[in-house]
Amino acid sequence: MNDVVPGPSAAMFDVWGRVAWLGTVVLIVVWVALAASGSIAVIPVGVLAAGALVTAIALGVRSSRVLVLEKSAGYSTIFDFAGFALRDARTKQLLRAADVAPERSGRRSVLRSMLTVKPGTVLAKRLEDEKD
Repeated sequence: MNDVVPGPSAAMFDVWGRVAWLGTVVLIVVWVALAASGSIAVIPVGVLAAGALVTAIALGVRSSRVLVLEKSAGYSTIFDFAGFALRDARTKQLLRAADVAPERSGRRSVLRSMLTVKPGTVLAKRLEDEKD
């Protein structure tokens, strides 16, 4: 139950997939603008948009598959469920044990979690030293 799934976490695939979706939307908007203006650049931008769409779908599928593997290992990096340990999205360090009740159930912000300084890390210690 204490084994972690090798490779990027489901939360990381989820973030990458969301960025790819955003890129797809931006490329489609640019593609529509280029098509309206009659530019020849509509072809490569259309190919890029299609590639971004396929990438976003693939990352979403991969995130789902890794999430299933994480749940079978007894933890999650995306959802904060009772009965499952909660691990950090990047480092996979234990944030909450499985036998401890979650503070609030449901989905947590993966992006916000990635941007916060975790206690006990080298950065947290360096920031504490700089305060003094």
